Amino acid sequence: MENDYSPDLVSGSLSSLRFVGTTDGGYIEAYMGGRIRVIPLSAIAYICNLSMDGVPFRGGLRAHDSWENYSLQEGLATIGYRGNVVGKLSVNLVPTDIRILHYLLTYTILPRGGNHGVIQHEDVLVMWAMLKGYKICWPFFIIQHMLKFQGKVNKPIGYGPLWSKIYEYL
Repeated sequence: MENDYSPDLVSGSLSSLRFVGTTDGGYIEAYMGGRIRVIPLSAIAYICNLSMDGVPFRGGLRAHDSWENYSLQEGLATIGYRGNVVGKLSVNLVPTDIRILHYLLTYTILPRGGNHGVIQHEDVLVMWAMLKGYKICWPFFIIQHMLKFQGKVNKPIGYGPLWSKIYEYL
């Protein structure tokens, strides 16, 4: 993103957003200027200069139908995980380059609070897809990821630069 994150612009405005997931990706409803504005997936892609190419990935443990042969064990083998699969998966048990990719994911692409040293199953699936060269439809992915955090309080703002750009556009 070319622009920096604008916390003043975004922090008070996120409570006015509602994320709506649909089979074709979804949209965002924003209450601004006394009226509701609907931002479809294609507009998010355009505003943020993100490609609509790729699989409309919803996350979770099931890969898209076109991603044959994915399993957690296949994903862990692809990222070079060297530990026991029972319990929490530790980022310390993957090679350094994968550890860097994981931190990039958990701080920017799959933002979340909490322990970034734990690898979640969704992280494995996304890293597996990236390492295998599968394209992911990022605007669709972002809305699906934000649906998980809707209505939760005291959570970090995910995609700050993206929301800044959307609010500037509106």
